[in-house]
Amino acid sequence: MTYLIDRMLRSRDTYEEYIMNQEQEHEKDLVKNAQREQQLNREIYKLGLELEKKNREIERLNSMLGIFKETAEKIFLNSKED
Repeated sequence: MTYLIDRMLRSRDTYEEYIMNQEQEHEKDLVKNAQREQQLNREIYKLGLELEKKNREIERLNSMLGIFKETAEKIFLNSKED
């Protein structure tokens, strides 16, 4: 009888240890996922800044293109008048 009780207690202890290990692994996974999410958010932020910089450069180039186009049209119109 004591053998049976001893075996049941060991089995219960093993099961509790298993559950604790599972909870610890789950907590580790949560921490790892949170760290990965932070890293991805930093990368997204950096890409957003880079995109804004590229957009400003495109706007600047489009503005310059507009100025060149206006100048070319004026030169063309002036040459037609002559």
